[in-house]
Amino acid sequence: MDTLLEASQNIEIQTTNQIETKQTVFLSRDRIGSFCILCCSRGRPMEVIDSSICFRYCLYFKGTITAITAVALKDALFYYIFLITTIIYNIALLLRNDFCAVKTFLANSLNTEADKKQFSLYKPIGNNLIFPTLVIGDKTFGRLLEASKILNIIFECVEIFNHIFGVVILLMNFSTVLIILSALNTLLISGETNILTVEVVLNCICESTIFMLWNSFIISACGLLKRESELVVKLCCKLQHLLPQSSQERKELLNLANQVNRKSPTISAFGFFDVDFSLIFSVFAYVGTYIVVLIQFSHIDF
Repeated sequence: MDTLLEASQNIEIQTTNQIETKQTVFLSRDRIGSFCILCCSRGRPMEVIDSSICFRYCLYFKGTITAITAVALKDALFYYIFLITTIIYNIALLLRNDFCAVKTFLANSLNTEADKKQFSLYKPIGNNLIFPTLVIGDKTFGRLLEASKILNIIFECVEIFNHIFGVVILLMNFSTVLIILSALNTLLISGETNILTVEVVLNCICESTIFMLWNSFIISACGLLKRESELVVKLCCKLQHLLPQSSQERKELLNLANQVNRKSPTISAFGFFDVDFSLIFSVFAYVGTYIVVLIQFSHIDF
């Protein structure tokens, strides 16, 4: 009997040690569910768990909640940038279409074609140059004055646009540069520490590409707006050459051209720089400069 009792006690002690070992393994891997099952299987209430273990799992839950919150904030930020980019892009295109409408209005006022590809100052026929025929009616001068008022309204809309979205466009350009440099820095550090994975590479490439596309959409829309305003000036200069020297319509067309040149309806990034097609090359130039600096400070041999 004594031998059987000692054997049963040894078996119980070994079982207890195995359970303790399993608990240690599960605790080291932060497997809360398995730990709770082991505690219940031994009849140990949860209230008697050591305070350090409770603190550890509190930190685990806090870390999980923090990670989830960070991911949610990141997704919300991406969604906000997507929405604001869409709004800026569409408003800039609307302003550009307004300038196109002014061009058509001016050409219709003088019975000419507004399309820059069709309209020309001279039409060569054989060895002669034929001027397009302009018809000046009683309402032509009034329509030109109305075009001037429409341009003033468009200029005010451009100023309001710059006031509202100038800071956003400025931050968007800075964010694009920082995202690209941060992605490159992450790739370089991951390559140096031998922890570079496909997931890291795809994440960096996707974030950089998304920000570059969004920023390119904004810049392209603002560039089209500026180009269309320049075409209005060219159209006014072409039309005024076809009018009599002393006519009021000619003077009004010159005033329209000077008005557009003087007010220069361009999109500005809060006054720091103008947003047009040249900004795309400037951004790539800045990024290329800092890429060279990052590569020089890295320890990777190419």
